Amino acid sequence: RITASEWLRVAFHDMSTHNRFTGVGGLDASIQFELNNGENTGPGHRTSLEFYANYLTSRSSMADLIAAGVYASVRSCGGPVIPLRVGRKDATAAGPLGAPQPQNSVVTFRQQFDRMGFTNSEMIQLVACGHTLGSVHSAEFPNIVNASVGQIGLDSSNHVYDNKVVTEYLDGTTTNPLVVGPAVALNRHSDFKVFSSDGNVTLSAMADPNAYRETCRTVLQKMIEVV
Repeated sequence: RITASEWLRVAFHDMSTHNRFTGVGGLDASIQFELNNGENTGPGHRTSLEFYANYLTSRSSMADLIAAGVYASVRSCGGPVIPLRVGRKDATAAGPLGAPQPQNSVVTFRQQFDRMGFTNSEMIQLVACGHTLGSVHSAEFPNIVNASVGQIGLDSSNHVYDNKVVTEYLDGTTTNPLVVGPAVALNRHSDFKVFSSDGNVTLSAMADPNAYRETCRTVLQKMIEVV
C-alpha cells in the first residue's frame, strides 16, 4: 500500500459526490460517514481518516486535513506544490451517493464530473493526475486483478509523481489494469474510457512533463476547492 495514493483517493472520493446544481457536498469530510456505502472500498479511506484524526482541532477541520493531505501526498512524491487554502466546514452526516465506479459508461462519467463542476478535459486531467500513484488491489477488485498477483500499479513508477501513467498509455506499453487486462472484457477499464473520451487530445497535451505538472497543479487545486 502506498499512503500517498490513499490520501489522494480519499480526497477525490470525498469531493466526488458534490452537486454544483444544489450546492450540496464537496470536500467536506462526509466520507467518514460513507465508508460502508459500497462506493468507498478498501482500507485506505479509513486509515487515512484515522491518521488525520490525530490533528483534528477546533481550528483544523477534517475537511481541511484531507485537503492538506493532497498537498502532502503530491509534494512528497516529487509532484508540484498544490496551493492550499483552509476554512472548510465538516459535514455532520453522509452525503448522497455518486462516486464514479469502474463499470460506468463514459456518458455516466461525463455526467458525474459535470455535476462536480469539471469539463470533459478536466475529467481526463483529474484522473491522469490522480492515477500516477498507487495500484489496483485484488482484495477490492478480484475480477480485475487476480488474487495470485495481489496488486498491479497504475503505471511503472506508482510511487513517484510523474506522467508515466500518461506516456505509457499513449505509447502502448501501459499495464494499467484500468486500461488493459481482464477489466476490458468486464467493461471496467475506466481509465481507458476516460482517457480516450476526446480522442486522446487532452492526454497528448500532458505528455510533456512540465505541462503535466502545471496541469495537475491547477486541476488538483480546483478539486480541493470544491466546497
